[in-house]
Parts: sequence; structure tokens; C-alpha cells
Amino acid sequence: MENKNTETFDNLILQIKKKEEEMNGYLLHLEWIIGTISVISFIIILLTATYFILDYNVPLAVTLIIIAFLILFFGVYHALKIEKDAGYYECRHCHHRYVPSMSAVFKAPHIGRTRYMRCPSCGKKTWQTKVLSK
Repeated sequence: MENKNTETFDNLILQIKKKEEEMNGYLLHLEWIIGTISVISFIIILLTATYFILDYNVPLAVTLIIIAFLILFFGVYHALKIEKDAGYYECRHCHHRYVPSMSAVFKAPHIGRTRYMRCPSCGKKTWQTKVLSK
């Protein structure tokens, strides 16, 4: 009887882990959508503001520029927050998986979803890769 309960428990753990990976994948996909829409909106609004500057309607152009930067700021902030919260970063040195602080994610140089950060476990700075589950 105990063996059957252990198997059931193990199956539940595997299902939860799979569901976590699916949700993290979905969130990271959503991150790209938010980032892309923010950047495209920023560029379109800036180009529109340029048109109004050339047309000597400076107050409207300044308003559009402020709106463009607000859209970019909030879009990038939420995309970074999703990247921080969805999944874990894995240290290449000690293989510790963790969720970094927002400050560490913001400051870290990156290539895609690989960031150069200090591991909280071993203290070494390495290029840490995003993984979907612990």
C-alpha cells in the first residue's frame, strides 16, 4: 500500500513540475510579445512626433514623446519582471538554480535570456542560463 502511495505522490510531483514548465514557457513567450509591442509602439509614436515637430506643433510632439517613453518604460519593466519571475537562472559553476532580484536582472549584461550575474550560492560571476523548472 505504501509503495502505491509513493508512486501516486511521485506522479503528482511530475505533473506539477510539467505544469510549472508549461506556465513558465507561456510567460516567457508573453514577455517577447510585450517587449515587441512596446518597442514598435515607441518607434511609431516617435516617428509621429517627428512629423509634428516638422509641422511646428511642438507641444503635441513633446506630449507624444513623453507618451512614447512611458509606453517603452512600462513595457520593458513588465517584460523584465516576467523574465525574472518565470523560471530560474542556473549557475554554470555550481549548478544552483535561483530567482535573482529585479536589480540583478536589470543591471546584468545579457545575450537573450543568458545573463552575467553573481551566483548567491557560490559567489562566482558566470553567464547564467534561464531554465524553466527547478
